[in-house]
Amino acid sequence: ATSDLEFHNLSDTIQQVILADNSVVTVYPNSTLTYPAQFADDTRKVSLIGKAFFDIAKDTIHPFIVNSENIVIRVLGTSFLINADSPLGVAEVEVRTGRVEVLKKTFKADDKGNTVVVTPNQKVVYTVKDDNLTKTLVDAPMQLIEAYSPRMKDLTPHTFIYKGQRLTAIFAELEKVYGIQIIVANKAVESCVFTGNLAGEDLFTKLQILGVATQTSYKTQGTDIIIDGKGCSN
Repeated sequence: ATSDLEFHNLSDTIQQVILADNSVVTVYPNSTLTYPAQFADDTRKVSLIGKAFFDIAKDTIHPFIVNSENIVIRVLGTSFLINADSPLGVAEVEVRTGRVEVLKKTFKADDKGNTVVVTPNQKVVYTVKDDNLTKTLVDAPMQLIEAYSPRMKDLTPHTFIYKGQRLTAIFAELEKVYGIQIIVANKAVESCVFTGNLAGEDLFTKLQILGVATQTSYKTQGTDIIIDGKGCSN
């Protein structure tokens, strides 16, 4: 067996490590990545203490596995951020692209909530105290790579400039671009229309601007966004 290499980032800036499969790991300060010089067997395994962003080369035959203190992350080809070194006994995994499976180290086959699948703009939080995995949205959702990939044939560029556009159509577009479900709690809101430019704003700012214009409000609930309001008499 090949002996593992250890990379300790003792600097005060992020450092990149390129693995044998061309995956790139961006290691944050005071974090340690342990990895083999060559991936030998049927899985690609590394270990992390601390925080790192992983951009994993796609290989459907050899899953990529990250071991951290309390959780295990299993992927085929994705990008995600792990912060496993929280002083509060909390580990977080934020997903940028693809699907990521997060398992508890305390995994028991008959236990519910042992493993969760996380998709882009979602994060999973593991709390050591109650041995619990919870899925929420990331703090700053980003437009999905897939949503504006030039390889997509039916590509319509999203300008986010609207002229008397119904909120339902705007929410449908935002759902597609960010991969987040938007649920309208009060159907009366669907008659509201919006005119304005939301380009260059992050998702939550877009929703705030829409809210001011249409007397609606939003809140996050798990991995969904809930829209509420009185409705508009246009």
